[in-house]
Amino acid sequence: MVKKSILAIAMLALLATVSFGAYDPNTGIGTDTGQYKADNGWPIKCEWIPVDICKIPVRLKIGYFIEVRDCGNSKVQFINLKQVTCPSGQSFPCYTGCVTIKVRANFEAQLGCRVDKVALANGKFILTEGLFGAHNYKCYFLVGDQQKSTFIVTGDGVDNEVKVCVDAWNADIFFGNPAKDNNNPKVADLVITAMPTGTPVCVDP
Repeated sequence: MVKKSILAIAMLALLATVSFGAYDPNTGIGTDTGQYKADNGWPIKCEWIPVDICKIPVRLKIGYFIEVRDCGNSKVQFINLKQVTCPSGQSFPCYTGCVTIKVRANFEAQLGCRVDKVALANGKFILTEGLFGAHNYKCYFLVGDQQKSTFIVTGDGVDNEVKVCVDAWNADIFFGNPAKDNNNPKVADLVITAMPTGTPVCVDP
């Protein structure tokens, strides 16, 4: 009889150490004891379920977008005009300078350029009008060794690289003071223009 009692006590001790792998659905974790008891039914979460009843298209008005990388960042993008031998049709002194720009767009665009002169503090222009009112500057895109007045940018959003240059001649340099390259006086702005290449569609206002 004593042996049976000892055996029964040993079995109870063994059962007390068995984990049932219980899981608490309220907390999402197992209980510390490995046991779980629910007197009033197993806990459930009851809620309304949304149903799809309507789909409304959402459209994005993309518009035309074009970007010249680093535009306006004078530490990255500027042109230093340096004196060169005057080509045919230009009068001494003659200068030239170029910069490579990166342009991306979501439409095929035609780039153009112009040079806007900037006045010095004393009211004089370094880039003045030439004799008889002829312009003494020009800008162009350098494609290979060809000077182009325009450049086509692909409309796939990929960067297009092109070199754009400014030539100046008959330059009035006697109103400026010598300076190092990183402190040269600003004499003009190179302006890049853009427009779509496609045929315009005119709409009455």
